[in-house]
Amino acid sequence: MTVTRLPAPRRDEPAAPNSAAGLRWQPNRAGILNVWRYYDETFTFHQGRLLRRGQNGSGKSKALELLLPFLFDASLRPNRLSTFGGSERTMHWNLLGEGASGKTRVGYVWLEFRRAGVDGAESWFGCGARLQAACTPVACTPTTSPPAPGSPTLAVCRSSTTPGSP
Repeated sequence: MTVTRLPAPRRDEPAAPNSAAGLRWQPNRAGILNVWRYYDETFTFHQGRLLRRGQNGSGKSKALELLLPFLFDASLRPNRLSTFGGSERTMHWNLLGEGASGKTRVGYVWLEFRRAGVDGAESWFGCGARLQAACTPVACTPTTSPPAPGSPTLAVCRSSTTPGSP
């Protein structure tokens, strides 16, 4: 994998906390665990933007299919999981591949957002889903950040006022 360092913003000062850019939620990090060819991948956004580049078939579109819009609507319809609107690749296929039988696979996808408040304090919000496939259809358990740190939920999603692992 090639890591590209993006240039710093042209302005020396960060966005003012009370400006529109400072108050809106921005994607901060995302992750895919044990889905398709991603075994444990974390994507870090730069100022709310993500740059993915690579050869054909390397997983650029697949990462987007697995994260957006899936984490916003939890729809497992194949045409919602394809950047081209096709129906040949289902979430079952993303988890088990072709010809898989007699095994169960569990995967997770998550997305973390952050924003700076008017007072400059950072807030964090996460959403994610647990996916399980076997010989039966895929089971999806969506989740969002708990109202307080430490509340029981998936370990991949939690809310806090300090940055942490997903």
